[in-house]
Amino acid sequence: LIAKGYTNVKVYAAGMPEWKKLGKATTGGSAKKPASDAPKAEAKMVNGIKLGADEGTVDGEWFKANYKTLANVQIVDVRSPSEHKVGAMAGAINIEAGKLSAKDFVAKLPKDKVVVFHCASGGRAMEALEKAKEGGADMSKTYYFDANLNCTGSECKIEVNEPLG
Repeated sequence: LIAKGYTNVKVYAAGMPEWKKLGKATTGGSAKKPASDAPKAEAKMVNGIKLGADEGTVDGEWFKANYKTLANVQIVDVRSPSEHKVGAMAGAINIEAGKLSAKDFVAKLPKDKVVVFHCASGGRAMEALEKAKEGGADMSKTYYFDANLNCTGSECKIEVNEPLG
Protein backbone atom coordinates (compact mmCIF):
# COMPACT_ATOMS: atom_id res chain seq x y z
CA LEU A 1 0.00 0.00 0.00
CA ILE A 2 2.84 2.37 0.78
CA ALA A 3 4.22 1.77 -2.73
CA LYS A 4 0.82 2.83 -4.10
CA GLY A 5 1.04 6.16 -2.25
CA TYR A 6 -0.97 5.44 0.89
CA THR A 7 0.46 7.10 4.00
CA ASN A 8 -1.81 5.99 6.84
CA VAL A 9 -0.90 2.28 6.75
CA LYS A 10 -0.84 0.11 9.87
CA VAL A 11 -0.17 -3.60 10.44
CA TYR A 12 -2.25 -5.56 12.94
CA ALA A 13 -0.33 -8.64 14.08
CA ALA A 14 -3.43 -10.83 14.54
CA GLY A 15 -4.41 -10.30 10.91
CA MET A 16 -7.34 -8.95 8.94
CA PRO A 17 -9.89 -11.69 9.79
CA GLU A 18 -9.40 -11.10 13.53
CA TRP A 19 -9.61 -7.32 13.07
CA LYS A 20 -12.91 -7.72 11.19
CA LYS A 21 -14.29 -10.04 13.92
CA LEU A 22 -13.66 -7.22 16.38
CA GLY A 23 -15.81 -4.96 14.19
CA LYS A 24 -12.97 -2.53 13.47
CA ALA A 25 -13.00 -0.29 10.40
CA THR A 26 -10.46 -1.25 7.74
CA THR A 27 -11.02 1.48 5.17
CA GLY A 28 -12.41 4.97 4.85
CA GLY A 29 -15.46 3.45 3.20
CA SER A 30 -16.28 1.50 6.36
CA ALA A 31 -16.17 4.52 8.69
CA LYS A 32 -19.48 5.44 10.28
CA LYS A 33 -21.05 8.36 8.47
CA PRO A 34 -23.53 10.77 10.02
CA ALA A 35 -27.17 10.01 9.29
CA SER A 36 -28.60 11.96 6.40
CA ASP A 37 -32.12 12.71 5.29
CA ALA A 38 -30.95 12.73 1.68
CA PRO A 39 -32.22 9.78 -0.36
CA LYS A 40 -29.64 7.11 -1.12
CA ALA A 41 -28.33 7.14 -4.67
CA GLU A 42 -29.42 4.17 -6.72
CA ALA A 43 -26.63 1.74 -7.45
CA LYS A 44 -25.48 2.12 -11.02
CA MET A 45 -25.91 -0.80 -13.42
CA VAL A 46 -23.70 -0.92 -16.52
CA ASN A 47 -23.70 -3.78 -19.03
CA GLY A 48 -25.73 -5.85 -16.56
CA ILE A 49 -23.16 -5.33 -13.79
CA LYS A 50 -23.85 -3.51 -10.53
CA LEU A 51 -20.92 -1.14 -10.02
CA GLY A 52 -19.10 -0.91 -6.71
CA ALA A 53 -18.33 2.19 -4.66
CA ASP A 54 -14.67 2.20 -5.74
CA GLU A 55 -13.63 2.94 -9.31
CA GLY A 56 -13.34 -0.21 -11.42
CA THR A 57 -15.08 -2.51 -8.95
CA VAL A 58 -18.23 -4.53 -9.16
CA ASP A 59 -20.53 -4.33 -6.14
CA GLY A 60 -19.05 -7.12 -4.05
CA GLU A 61 -22.12 -8.47 -2.29
CA TRP A 62 -24.19 -8.26 -5.48
CA PHE A 63 -21.52 -10.05 -7.52
CA LYS A 64 -21.05 -12.73 -4.84
CA ALA A 65 -24.79 -13.46 -4.98
CA ASN A 66 -25.08 -13.39 -8.79
CA TYR A 67 -21.80 -14.38 -10.48
CA LYS A 68 -22.90 -17.91 -11.35
CA THR A 69 -25.86 -16.64 -13.40
CA LEU A 70 -24.32 -13.77 -15.40
CA ALA A 71 -24.18 -14.98 -19.02
CA ASN A 72 -22.66 -11.71 -20.25
CA VAL A 73 -19.66 -11.94 -17.86
CA GLN A 74 -16.35 -13.74 -18.19
CA ILE A 75 -14.56 -14.07 -14.87
CA VAL A 76 -10.79 -14.04 -15.29
CA ASP A 77 -8.62 -15.51 -12.52
CA VAL A 78 -5.38 -13.51 -12.71
CA ARG A 79 -3.44 -15.78 -10.32
CA SER A 80 -0.84 -18.37 -11.30
CA PRO A 81 -1.93 -21.59 -13.04
CA SER A 82 -0.99 -23.58 -9.92
CA GLU A 83 -3.26 -21.41 -7.76
CA HIS A 84 -6.06 -21.64 -10.33
CA LYS A 85 -5.75 -25.43 -10.43
CA VAL A 86 -6.55 -25.66 -6.69
CA GLY A 87 -9.73 -23.68 -7.16
CA ALA A 88 -11.35 -20.63 -8.73
CA MET A 89 -14.75 -19.03 -9.12
CA ALA A 90 -17.16 -21.11 -11.20
CA GLY A 91 -16.66 -20.46 -14.92
CA ALA A 92 -13.41 -18.53 -14.48
CA ILE A 93 -10.65 -18.75 -17.06
CA ASN A 94 -7.02 -18.33 -16.02
CA ILE A 95 -4.83 -15.59 -17.47
CA GLU A 96 -1.87 -14.87 -15.18
CA ALA A 97 -1.64 -11.09 -15.42
CA GLY A 98 1.69 -10.72 -13.64
CA LYS A 99 3.61 -12.67 -16.29
CA LEU A 100 2.40 -10.71 -19.32
CA SER A 101 2.98 -7.26 -20.77
CA ALA A 102 -0.07 -5.00 -20.73
CA LYS A 103 -0.53 -5.42 -24.49
CA ASP A 104 -0.23 -9.24 -24.36
CA PHE A 105 -2.56 -9.41 -21.36
CA VAL A 106 -5.28 -7.41 -23.14
CA ALA A 107 -4.85 -9.52 -26.29
CA LYS A 108 -5.83 -12.63 -24.27
CA LEU A 109 -8.96 -11.09 -22.75
CA PRO A 110 -12.38 -11.98 -24.21
CA LYS A 111 -13.77 -9.14 -26.32
CA ASP A 112 -17.41 -10.28 -26.47
CA LYS A 113 -18.22 -10.18 -22.74
CA VAL A 114 -17.84 -8.03 -19.67
CA VAL A 115 -14.59 -9.06 -17.95
CA VAL A 116 -14.33 -9.29 -14.15
CA PHE A 117 -10.93 -10.08 -12.64
CA HIS A 118 -10.52 -12.09 -9.45
CA CYS A 119 -7.57 -13.28 -7.37
CA ALA A 120 -7.25 -14.44 -3.76
CA SER A 121 -7.64 -11.11 -1.97
CA GLY A 122 -8.40 -8.35 -4.50
CA GLY A 123 -4.89 -6.92 -4.84
CA ARG A 124 -3.77 -8.72 -8.00
CA ALA A 125 -7.23 -8.24 -9.51
CA MET A 126 -6.90 -4.48 -8.98
CA GLU A 127 -3.40 -4.56 -10.52
CA ALA A 128 -4.82 -6.52 -13.48
CA LEU A 129 -7.41 -3.78 -13.99
CA GLU A 130 -4.60 -1.20 -14.16
CA LYS A 131 -2.66 -3.40 -16.58
CA ALA A 132 -5.77 -3.80 -18.77
CA LYS A 133 -6.21 -0.03 -18.82
CA GLU A 134 -2.54 0.44 -19.74
CA GLY A 135 -2.91 -2.15 -22.51
CA GLY A 136 -5.91 -0.41 -24.09
CA ALA A 137 -8.79 -2.61 -22.90
CA ASP A 138 -12.36 -1.35 -23.16
CA MET A 139 -12.69 -0.10 -19.58
CA SER A 140 -16.46 0.23 -19.89
CA LYS A 141 -16.54 -3.59 -19.88
CA THR A 142 -13.62 -4.35 -17.52
CA TYR A 143 -13.88 -4.54 -13.72
CA TYR A 144 -12.48 -6.33 -10.70
CA PHE A 145 -14.00 -8.21 -7.77
CA ASP A 146 -12.48 -6.96 -4.50
CA ALA A 147 -12.84 -9.94 -2.19
CA ASN A 148 -10.97 -12.61 -0.26
CA LEU A 149 -11.55 -15.99 -1.89
CA ASN A 150 -10.67 -19.45 -0.67
CA CYS A 151 -11.63 -21.90 -3.40
CA THR A 152 -11.48 -25.65 -3.75
CA GLY A 153 -12.55 -26.61 -7.23
CA SER A 154 -15.37 -24.22 -8.14
CA GLU A 155 -16.67 -23.95 -4.57
CA CYS A 156 -15.49 -20.72 -2.95
CA LYS A 157 -15.70 -19.19 0.47
CA ILE A 158 -15.99 -15.47 -0.34
CA GLU A 159 -15.55 -12.52 2.02
CA VAL A 160 -16.19 -9.25 0.20
CA ASN A 161 -13.74 -6.47 1.06
CA GLU A 162 -15.05 -3.10 2.23
CA PRO A 163 -14.89 -0.23 -0.25
CA LEU A 164 -11.77 1.88 0.12
CA GLY A 165 -13.94 4.97 0.02
